[in-house]
Amino acid sequence: MKILIGVVTALALASVVTVVIVGSGNFEGIVVDKPYERGLSWDAEEKERSESGLNITIKNTAFKVGDNDLVIQVADRDGKAVADAALVLTVSRPSTSAYDRTYRLAVSEEDTYSVPVELPHYGHWDLQITVVRKGQNLFFNRRIFVGQ
Repeated sequence: MKILIGVVTALALASVVTVVIVGSGNFEGIVVDKPYERGLSWDAEEKERSESGLNITIKNTAFKVGDNDLVIQVADRDGKAVADAALVLTVSRPSTSAYDRTYRLAVSEEDTYSVPVELPHYGHWDLQITVVRKGQNLFFNRRIFVGQ
């Protein structure tokens, strides 16, 4: 009986050590620098977005691994399309910064903004869209899913 308890304890300890080693090898470090300040900044950005009346819509319904044309529409409080803004897009993976890319969007027909983006891996991607209009920078965050 003592041998069985010793074997089970050794296996449990070995599995815990393995998980710690693998986990620490994959983690890049701090998730967010200065989390308190980031929280305050997010509150201020949310208030600015609300007061501006602007909203964004991602027109694409599906994304695939590889090259995609991302189409975004910016609308005012009344739902009318806005074509006099400059948009900058930052694409990143939630788990790593290795695939972070920044793109400038161009106005296309029907008052939408589009840009070709490369999404090299399956899974979730974070989009941060910066809308620059009338001297104001507004930040919108969206998450998309890239299928096979």
